Amino acid sequence: MASQVKSDESGTVEKDSAAAGQTVRENMTETDSYNRSVFSPDPDEEYKMNHKKRGMALIFNHDHFYWQLRLNIRSGTEADKQNLVGSHGENGHVYAYDGQIEIKEITDLFKGDKCRSLVGKPKIFILQACRGDKHDDPVTPMDAVDSQMDNEVVVDVGSLCTLPAGADFIMCYSVAEGYYSHRETVRGSWYIQDLCEVLGRYGSTLEFTDILTLVNRKVAYRSVENSKDRSAIGKKQVPCFASMLTKKLFFKPKKGH
Repeated sequence: MASQVKSDESGTVEKDSAAAGQTVRENMTETDSYNRSVFSPDPDEEYKMNHKKRGMALIFNHDHFYWQLRLNIRSGTEADKQNLVGSHGENGHVYAYDGQIEIKEITDLFKGDKCRSLVGKPKIFILQACRGDKHDDPVTPMDAVDSQMDNEVVVDVGSLCTLPAGADFIMCYSVAEGYYSHRETVRGSWYIQDLCEVLGRYGSTLEFTDILTLVNRKVAYRSVENSKDRSAIGKKQVPCFASMLTKKLFFKPKKGH
């Protein structure tokens, strides 16, 4: 016979076992249960970023792909390479030269249960790729941006990432889910252009999520003006980020530098 569960106001859980005819009381924690925490976090607490070696940046940039993958050359990615990173992607994967790699497979390697040395440290993933096959329509008329004929706007193939579990991750996407991410054939992707510009100007003074919000605004002001895909003319793009950071993140200059 099924057991019945009752909860009293003190937060304890009472199990009524009809088979045993007895009541067993024990304190248990349930998913989505009401439990007031005695921990009071400091809203101004920051990650410690004053270590001699602050961290490591790994950049993966792919422009040519194995012919059987039937992926276009990523024109303009040389400009991104000078700044950050980029590749094609699709359905939770990114492409290396000769095949797909699941994004979750990469991020899982940095979780606390797999990499103890990174527990409590911020882990930043920046993904320049599409996340769908729709163009984002403008809601108000915008001025033309980057309309020179020698600077064509193209799109990166879709990428959709399942967010990794665990704290102290932040996933930075070049576009919201379901939409194309635009890349100029000369200057590189909109997102990487604006991210690098904002980092160069405010990277040592603003908190990192504030930087990303400012990047969102800059990219959102852009519009496709010149493209072989005529249906893309006038379309928009807005980046997004998902933060699992537990403290404020600053890249302040180190003392003595």
